[in-house]
Amino acid sequence: RVLEHAEAEMESPALLASVVAAVRDCPGSCVLLHYPRSGGEARMLKERLAKDDLTFASLIVLEGEHDELLRRMQVMEDKDGEEVINGDFDEEEALALLAARQHSCDQVADVWQTGCTKVSSEGTCDDVWERVD
Repeated sequence: RVLEHAEAEMESPALLASVVAAVRDCPGSCVLLHYPRSGGEARMLKERLAKDDLTFASLIVLEGEHDELLRRMQVMEDKDGEEVINGDFDEEEALALLAARQHSCDQVADVWQTGCTKVSSEGTCDDVWERVD
């Protein structure tokens, strides 16, 4: 089950309800990608799960090496699927975005505390999942 939430308002009650419903529908395991996105969302989710007597045993926060994250933000795929440098890349804007994302991840980890695991995002998706297992 995939919940599209990139455009959802931060700390949206409707998104929270959808996430809780997804957790309830997946009693064995559930993976939430890019949620919670802030300390406020983490707090709301944790409280709601407790209220509904649902558990979420582990929260994984992906950590990336600063220069690699910056490089990933600078490249894009062309029409042939090849990586090329984005001519509109603004390093100052990218650094501010990285700092904001790191702050959000730190807030989520602080709220969750027990069961929060930080995992390196280096390598392919398969590499990351192998470290998670």
